[in-house]
Amino acid sequence: MAPPKKTSKPKASPGSSAKRTSATLRSMSGAGFEFEDLIGAWQMVKALSGERAPGIDSVVTQIQAQVSALLWRIDDLLLTTYVAGAPRRLAISAKGNFQVTAAGLPADFVKRAWEHWRDSQGPFNRTTDELALVTLGSHGAFDPTWREVKNACSGTDTATFTQRPVALPLRLNERTNCIEFEHDLASDWARFQFLKQIWTDTPQWAALAGNPLWTNALRMLGQFLLRQPVEIGTAWDVAFDAAEAAKNELAGDILLDALCLDPAAERFLTERVSVLLNVAKYRPSLLKGSLAALLTFPSLFHWDSDRVDQVGYNFIGSSWLQGGQAVFELARDWTLAPHRRQKFLGVVVELLLADDDVARRLQSLLPTWALPEDPKEALQFKLLFAALDWANYRRG
Repeated sequence: MAPPKKTSKPKASPGSSAKRTSATLRSMSGAGFEFEDLIGAWQMVKALSGERAPGIDSVVTQIQAQVSALLWRIDDLLLTTYVAGAPRRLAISAKGNFQVTAAGLPADFVKRAWEHWRDSQGPFNRTTDELALVTLGSHGAFDPTWREVKNACSGTDTATFTQRPVALPLRLNERTNCIEFEHDLASDWARFQFLKQIWTDTPQWAALAGNPLWTNALRMLGQFLLRQPVEIGTAWDVAFDAAEAAKNELAGDILLDALCLDPAAERFLTERVSVLLNVAKYRPSLLKGSLAALLTFPSLFHWDSDRVDQVGYNFIGSSWLQGGQAVFELARDWTLAPHRRQKFLGVVVELLLADDDVARRLQSLLPTWALPEDPKEALQFKLLFAALDWANYRRG
């Protein structure tokens, strides 16, 4: 009998149209996604049983995973419910390991949470949405503290909460029945004393701007810097320029807060009008917050217009040549930067057309601005008022 013939499986030719299946993010990952799935399943069971979700206090109607494409920075899970027809969402960062340490919450989570809070154009709604960090297990050293907070929040152990250790900086607001952080001035002052030791090293202390525990101390440092003279201006000016050059918006915002909240704010603002106008041109969104006061002075618009017309004469190249070609080019690019060539009026007009709140604020300010006695100046002011009047841009 002839032996059976060996058969081989047909091989795909090099030009075969067979497609390879690409690996997905989920298939390439391990415990992190498994933990995320468990959290999603847990919340789905709670929703199906009619149990309210934490934070948003309503039954969830939608659960989504990996929502970075929807511009969520905390993007592992997104729970959505509707109250009176309006969405309320809980964004969850699910981590399959220990995250909370003696230093506090994980830096990445804190950074992303603050980015959501400060981004008025993002998906997060401060009024209705919530953010959460869910971890696998908890560190034993923190069990007593977490238990104390949870008992107080659930209202099951108010007596225990009122007898909490002094080191726990929380208090129960009797009016709202909510847990709040105590204002810890002693800690702020201790942090401020440390910051004064490194005040000349802007990159070192500016790196702390992303940590909310340091915000008050950094504001105090900003007011301290306003009173430290340097060769040109004050240490505040040097620090602010460094923060802007490094594109550290958090540090820059804190320094601006320090300036605007200072008891001598009017004097400091007057001394820095030129700098603040250029900052506002570069980041117009600040005119809705810390630099909103610039909109209240009509004379600034005319002063800035004249200054921009002369911007080409502001750079004296010969004075920078002695520092070398690199220094010369840096000084030239800084002085003649595109935003410095923009007129403040044009920036504000673009902003009021895009933001109804700014438009309404200007609408209420215009009637309070007095016209100069000089007829020529009065005509210029009338043209300015017309340019800032939202009604003149409405289309029928």
